[in-house]
Amino acid sequence: MRRAVILYVVLLVGLAWAIDWWQFRGLGGNTIMSVAAQGQFDAYATTDMALFCYDDGTGEWDTMYLYSPSGRGRGYVQLSYPDVYLAWGRGSRSDGLWRTTDNGQSWNVLRYMVFPRVLLVRDTVIFLAGDTLDQGVWRSTDQGQSWVDCDSGLAAARVQSVDVSYRNADSVLCGTRSSGAFVSANRGLYWQPLGPFGSRPVPAVCWAEGQSERMLLAVAGDPDSAGLWSSTDGQAWVQELSLADPTCFEETGRVAGCLDDSGTYWYYAGSWHPFCDSLDNRNVHCLSGLGFTWAGTEDGVYMHDQTPGVAENGTEGGRMKTEGLTLTVVRGVLVWSATTPSLRNVGDIALHSRAKMLDASGRAVMNLLPGPNDIRHLAPGIYFLRSADSGGRSAVTKVVVQR
Repeated sequence: MRRAVILYVVLLVGLAWAIDWWQFRGLGGNTIMSVAAQGQFDAYATTDMALFCYDDGTGEWDTMYLYSPSGRGRGYVQLSYPDVYLAWGRGSRSDGLWRTTDNGQSWNVLRYMVFPRVLLVRDTVIFLAGDTLDQGVWRSTDQGQSWVDCDSGLAAARVQSVDVSYRNADSVLCGTRSSGAFVSANRGLYWQPLGPFGSRPVPAVCWAEGQSERMLLAVAGDPDSAGLWSSTDGQAWVQELSLADPTCFEETGRVAGCLDDSGTYWYYAGSWHPFCDSLDNRNVHCLSGLGFTWAGTEDGVYMHDQTPGVAENGTEGGRMKTEGLTLTVVRGVLVWSATTPSLRNVGDIALHSRAKMLDASGRAVMNLLPGPNDIRHLAPGIYFLRSADSGGRSAVTKVVVQR
């Protein structure tokens, strides 16, 4: 009897690991250049022809901006709900960074630039660079109304990725096409080389959250040392995962994508693990989202509804569902009520009947009471607000605590 029970448990565990949570979401036959998403329903993707918006009602993608029907364009999208930012170009005088505040009904140009790449949009801060030509790096702190040149120390490096620390807005990382990685301590006004990566490609960078924030780099090039590298001080570096062609991170640094047959990996309990297998051999170019993570590949868009590393005992299969809420920034006081929120509610956090705050490692740091909650004792960074309704169904929302 005991052997039968053990065998039954082993079979259950094996079945759980065999489940693949990646779900195909369309745009098959297209190489996805960028994807930006918040929750299960708000998702945008670019190809070499157009910007697409996911219609959660039909499950189809609507063409939101057709900028190169011949397929020679380059597009990069960023989302700062409800605004959508599109950097698009096809080598014409109309290339530049555009923004829509009405889901594509109208567009306003924020800056003209040949083949631009929008690197980061967070609240009112934007980082922009040229994707093919040496046009420097530019930063705006007023949603694109004015711009400051931010390429001092970068020489002729072509920047591919930028990330700003959630704990210290002065600290910025950038990865380049063939000049390694750089760090800035003054919001990008001056950059210094970072780590022993010299002339290596660094396609993605991230300030990864946890009990201590760490710099996370996707380093390509030399196959003997390519992979995911991290440091907490910028001096001592650890190769967390050997990986031939890493390409991207999800915003919190918990999911990584790569080319060829490696698919995606997720970070849990201090190490990286292969994350399912349906994206193997699909060349993952970009990742975005929280809880519901969206992946852009060489053959369409995929989504999964698992939140790696954020789970507690009692959740079904170790999974927690997320509401389709936007990233919520709080300073000092978090208001929580027991009312179920609208998917588009960007005001205070209104969830269910029981809630608690988890840090980025999944550890509970405080219980929430209905009404205002003083969170000034929490260190700046990324947290997850986990709630449950009377039926035991759980939901999770990303909360960014800033000073």
